[in-house]
Amino acid sequence: MLDVLLDATWTDWLPIHVWLIEHDEGLILVDSGEVAHTPSTPVARFRVSANDEIAVQLQRRGFDPADVRLLVQTHLHGDHIGGLGAFPNAKVVCSRAEWQGLQGISGWMMQKIAGIRLPAGFVPEILQFTNVPYAAFPTSAVLTKDAQVLVVPTPGHTLGHVSVVVRLDNNVDVLIAGDAAYSQRGLLESEVSGFSVDAALEVSTYQRILQSAKIQPMIFLPSHDPMSAQRLEQRSVIPV
Repeated sequence: MLDVLLDATWTDWLPIHVWLIEHDEGLILVDSGEVAHTPSTPVARFRVSANDEIAVQLQRRGFDPADVRLLVQTHLHGDHIGGLGAFPNAKVVCSRAEWQGLQGISGWMMQKIAGIRLPAGFVPEILQFTNVPYAAFPTSAVLTKDAQVLVVPTPGHTLGHVSVVVRLDNNVDVLIAGDAAYSQRGLLESEVSGFSVDAALEVSTYQRILQSAKIQPMIFLPSHDPMSAQRLEQRSVIPV
């Protein structure tokens, strides 16, 4: 964290991906992105227009934000929760550790550093993990009755970070990874993201994802990887 605050260099502009899952039980959104005119923070600069906001993007594709029934927050950093207010009918869920990490004085400080602006009165529902494994993950939280959409813990970037698994029909799964890693290259090379609360834990998560990819082929979709959309389109799995 200190390295990030002291480093004067910046990356190239990166995307902030948000993912919509069409399921028989209703629309599921993973993260809610950022909104226009977001002020910069000590660790991030933003270039988001009104047309980039997730509600507008969904409407362009023929979806009504009011139809989203479930919004899964991989974590609660500002660039992943900006659109929360656009989904009035959605149940918002995150992990217990993620929500607890924003409480108290330390949580207040984290909100300031990470640009976290929660809607007034916002309280998420807490994901309920069980000892039902998925690949190399010993626990999971199932989101749909058919168990085709589930959540696995991927801590490191934050202590309560989670990722969403979508099980496809062709024996290839999708791992919507939030900021579990910033890119697939970073995952493969054990490159810790700059803004990480526990680097060792993040590398451990990398190893668990790679172990899982050996058990179950999966497409890796982190939020800030410019290649994520292309990998999804091409059904390109993690090369392990």
